[in-house]
Amino acid sequence: MGYAPYTNDCRTKGQGRVLGEFREACYGHRFEYAARGTDFFSEDFQPDLPHVIFVGDDHQARLGNVKKTVVSILCDEDDLQKWSIKSHRTY
Repeated sequence: MGYAPYTNDCRTKGQGRVLGEFREACYGHRFEYAARGTDFFSEDFQPDLPHVIFVGDDHQARLGNVKKTVVSILCDEDDLQKWSIKSHRTY
């Protein structure tokens, strides 16, 4: 489960706005995601992935593209996986 390490009212420069949360369909783990900022990834790395998905308790993050029922998440530099999601909620 991954929670954003900040809230929208306490963001610093370079942190994207936290946009929502979802549950991964297979195991039911909850993840929050934010708009892409410059804190975690440079702008020129995978520019087609607009979201930062928080995946761990120790502020780990991955790039992805969150849609209504599916998320494309970059698990390694060249391993783009598609996860089915449920309970997608935007903030």
